[in-house]
Amino acid sequence: FFKQKTAYDIASCLVGSEMCIRDRSDTARSVEEIINQTSKRSEYYKEKSCIDTKRIRSTKVLDNRHVVFKLGREKYFLVQLANRCPGLRRNQTVKLNMRLNRLCEYDTIQGFDTNSYGSMMEGARCMIPGFTEVTEAQVEQLELTLRDDLDKARAAAKEKRRLEKEARRAKRQAKS
Repeated sequence: FFKQKTAYDIASCLVGSEMCIRDRSDTARSVEEIINQTSKRSEYYKEKSCIDTKRIRSTKVLDNRHVVFKLGREKYFLVQLANRCPGLRRNQTVKLNMRLNRLCEYDTIQGFDTNSYGSMMEGARCMIPGFTEVTEAQVEQLELTLRDDLDKARAAAKEKRRLEKEARRAKRQAKS
């Protein structure tokens, strides 16, 4: 029996690239589950330890902890690093440090920074813990969620600076 899902249900569980209408809560993972997962090997969904670099069509850095590899037409693999990777930035070129033609867990990824002279400097090497197969819809939702989180963090930092500035101003006025 298939149950019609609302847009909210689909956005919250994104079960496949075809956005099928079945309830598959046992295999489908929400964006929140992907973001909040630890990078322990045993916790990966549809875990893969290596991907063939000849099949990589594109690499997309979502932030300093999440990188997506597109293989073929509709296969996506997410790398979620255990910690923030210095030098890895959104939509930035990356260098893959690997053996042979396969990118595997324990290989490394690093971003490039542009210095003041305009030349590229390699960032820190960060170990790849494994690959999680995700759908295109999950990638899009993950991008939106990460962007929203970044916007919220920026707004909170801006508000904190504003409050600190007001406190300093009030302190100066109190002295006068």
